[in-house]
Amino acid sequence: MIRNLIRREGYGDASPATRTGGPFGDLHRQMDALINGFFSGYGMPTLGGRAEGQNFVNPSFEIAETEKEFHVSAELPGLTEKDVEVSMEDNLLTIKGEKKEEKDEKKKKNYHLYERRYGSFQRAFSLPENSDADKIAATVKNGVLEIVIPKKEPSKPKTKKIEVKAK
Repeated sequence: MIRNLIRREGYGDASPATRTGGPFGDLHRQMDALINGFFSGYGMPTLGGRAEGQNFVNPSFEIAETEKEFHVSAELPGLTEKDVEVSMEDNLLTIKGEKKEEKDEKKKKNYHLYERRYGSFQRAFSLPENSDADKIAATVKNGVLEIVIPKKEPSKPKTKKIEVKAK
Protein backbone atom coordinates (compact mmCIF):
# COMPACT_ATOMS: atom_id res chain seq x y z
CA MET A 1 0.00 0.00 0.00
CA ILE A 2 2.75 2.48 0.81
CA ARG A 3 4.01 2.38 -2.78
CA ASN A 4 0.74 4.08 -3.74
CA LEU A 5 1.81 7.17 -1.80
CA ILE A 6 3.53 9.03 -4.59
CA ARG A 7 4.69 12.58 -4.89
CA ARG A 8 2.78 14.68 -7.41
CA GLU A 9 4.82 16.45 -10.05
CA GLY A 10 4.90 20.21 -9.92
CA TYR A 11 5.05 20.46 -6.13
CA GLY A 12 8.04 21.10 -3.94
CA ASP A 13 11.60 21.13 -5.13
CA ALA A 14 13.35 19.53 -8.04
CA SER A 15 12.56 16.31 -9.84
CA PRO A 16 13.14 12.81 -8.41
CA ALA A 17 16.37 12.43 -10.41
CA THR A 18 18.04 15.16 -8.35
CA ARG A 19 17.25 13.39 -5.08
CA THR A 20 18.76 10.08 -6.08
CA GLY A 21 22.28 8.92 -6.65
CA GLY A 22 21.35 7.18 -9.89
CA PRO A 23 23.53 7.35 -12.97
CA PHE A 24 21.96 10.59 -14.17
CA GLY A 25 21.40 12.23 -10.77
CA ASP A 26 24.74 14.04 -10.71
CA LEU A 27 24.39 15.15 -14.35
CA HIS A 28 20.85 16.40 -13.61
CA ARG A 29 22.07 18.44 -10.62
CA GLN A 30 24.90 19.94 -12.67
CA MET A 31 22.53 20.92 -15.50
CA ASP A 32 20.09 22.47 -12.99
CA ALA A 33 22.95 24.45 -11.43
CA LEU A 34 24.11 25.66 -14.87
CA ILE A 35 20.62 26.79 -15.93
CA ASN A 36 19.84 28.29 -12.51
CA GLY A 37 23.11 30.22 -12.63
CA PHE A 38 22.23 31.68 -16.02
CA PHE A 39 18.72 32.84 -15.00
CA SER A 40 19.51 33.92 -11.43
CA GLY A 41 20.95 37.26 -12.51
CA TYR A 42 17.60 38.32 -13.95
CA GLY A 43 15.43 37.68 -10.88
CA MET A 44 13.58 34.94 -12.73
CA PRO A 45 12.31 31.75 -11.06
CA THR A 46 14.85 28.95 -11.17
CA LEU A 47 14.30 25.23 -11.58
CA GLY A 48 14.10 24.92 -7.80
CA GLY A 49 10.97 27.09 -7.88
CA ARG A 50 12.25 30.30 -6.28
CA ALA A 51 13.31 33.68 -7.56
CA GLU A 52 16.57 35.36 -6.70
CA GLY A 53 16.65 36.77 -3.18
CA GLN A 54 14.07 34.37 -1.78
CA ASN A 55 14.89 31.58 0.63
CA PHE A 56 12.72 28.55 0.10
CA VAL A 57 11.49 26.31 2.90
CA ASN A 58 11.55 22.65 1.86
CA PRO A 59 10.50 20.40 4.73
CA SER A 60 11.45 16.76 4.99
CA PHE A 61 8.55 14.28 5.02
CA GLU A 62 8.17 10.72 6.26
CA ILE A 63 5.30 8.43 5.31
CA ALA A 64 4.65 5.18 7.14
CA GLU A 65 1.87 2.63 7.27
CA THR A 66 0.49 0.43 10.01
CA GLU A 67 -2.25 -2.14 9.82
CA LYS A 68 -4.95 0.45 10.60
CA GLU A 69 -3.61 3.82 9.38
CA PHE A 70 -1.10 5.88 7.43
CA HIS A 71 1.22 8.31 9.21
CA VAL A 72 2.67 11.39 7.53
CA SER A 73 5.13 13.56 9.41
CA ALA A 74 7.11 16.62 8.41
CA GLU A 75 9.77 18.72 10.08
CA LEU A 76 8.50 22.30 10.17
CA PRO A 77 10.81 24.18 12.55
CA GLY A 78 9.44 27.55 13.60
CA LEU A 79 5.92 26.91 12.25
CA THR A 80 2.73 26.71 14.27
CA GLU A 81 -0.71 25.37 13.40
CA LYS A 82 -1.59 28.84 12.04
CA ASP A 83 1.18 28.60 9.45
CA VAL A 84 0.18 25.21 8.01
CA GLU A 85 -2.82 24.10 5.91
CA VAL A 86 -3.67 20.44 5.31
CA SER A 87 -6.40 19.42 2.85
CA MET A 88 -7.57 16.31 1.06
CA GLU A 89 -9.45 16.16 -2.21
CA ASP A 90 -9.95 13.09 -4.39
CA ASN A 91 -7.38 11.09 -2.37
CA LEU A 92 -4.79 13.85 -2.87
CA LEU A 93 -3.33 15.00 0.45
CA THR A 94 -1.96 18.55 0.15
CA ILE A 95 0.19 20.24 2.78
CA LYS A 96 0.91 23.97 2.43
CA GLY A 97 2.77 26.28 4.73
CA GLU A 98 4.72 29.48 5.03
CA LYS A 99 7.48 30.62 7.32
CA LYS A 100 7.52 34.40 7.38
CA GLU A 101 10.64 36.42 8.00
CA GLU A 102 10.72 38.12 11.37
CA LYS A 103 11.34 41.80 10.73
CA ASP A 104 12.55 43.91 13.60
CA GLU A 105 13.09 47.44 12.35
CA LYS A 106 14.31 48.69 15.74
CA LYS A 107 17.28 46.32 15.84
CA LYS A 108 18.97 46.70 12.48
CA LYS A 109 21.99 44.46 12.41
CA ASN A 110 24.89 43.99 10.05
CA TYR A 111 24.86 40.23 9.60
CA HIS A 112 28.11 38.37 8.97
CA LEU A 113 26.26 35.09 8.41
CA TYR A 114 22.57 34.55 7.74
CA GLU A 115 21.44 30.96 7.18
CA ARG A 116 17.81 31.12 8.28
CA ARG A 117 15.29 30.14 5.61
CA TYR A 118 11.92 31.70 4.92
CA GLY A 119 9.27 31.19 2.29
CA SER A 120 6.37 28.95 1.43
CA PHE A 121 6.08 25.33 0.42
CA GLN A 122 3.45 22.98 -0.96
CA ARG A 123 3.59 19.21 -1.21
CA ALA A 124 0.96 16.77 -2.42
CA PHE A 125 0.73 13.00 -2.06
CA SER A 126 -1.68 10.55 -3.68
CA LEU A 127 -3.26 8.31 -1.08
CA PRO A 128 -4.67 4.83 -1.64
CA GLU A 129 -8.41 4.39 -2.12
CA ASN A 130 -8.79 2.88 1.36
CA SER A 131 -7.85 6.21 3.04
CA ASP A 132 -10.64 7.58 5.23
CA ALA A 133 -10.72 11.32 4.42
CA ASP A 134 -13.45 12.00 6.98
CA LYS A 135 -11.28 10.93 9.93
CA ILE A 136 -7.92 12.57 9.16
CA ALA A 137 -6.26 14.27 12.14
CA ALA A 138 -3.31 16.68 12.02
CA THR A 139 -1.28 18.17 14.88
CA VAL A 140 1.84 20.31 15.22
CA LYS A 141 4.11 19.95 18.24
CA ASN A 142 7.68 21.20 18.64
CA GLY A 143 7.95 21.96 14.93
CA VAL A 144 6.81 18.52 13.76
CA LEU A 145 3.58 18.07 11.80
CA GLU A 146 1.89 14.71 12.38
CA ILE A 147 -0.97 13.58 10.14
CA VAL A 148 -2.85 10.37 10.87
CA ILE A 149 -5.02 8.95 8.08
CA PRO A 150 -7.12 5.99 9.16
CA LYS A 151 -7.80 3.20 6.70
CA LYS A 152 -11.37 2.35 5.76
CA GLU A 153 -12.60 -1.09 6.66
CA PRO A 154 -12.46 -3.27 3.56
CA SER A 155 -15.91 -3.63 2.10
CA LYS A 156 -17.15 -7.15 1.79
CA PRO A 157 -18.07 -8.15 -1.74
CA LYS A 158 -21.81 -8.34 -2.20
CA THR A 159 -22.97 -11.57 -3.69
CA LYS A 160 -26.25 -11.69 -5.52
CA LYS A 161 -27.71 -14.97 -6.57
CA ILE A 162 -29.19 -14.80 -10.04
CA GLU A 163 -32.02 -17.13 -10.87
CA VAL A 164 -31.53 -19.18 -14.01
CA LYS A 165 -34.72 -19.73 -16.02
CA ALA A 166 -35.45 -22.12 -18.83
CA LYS A 167 -36.51 -20.72 -22.21
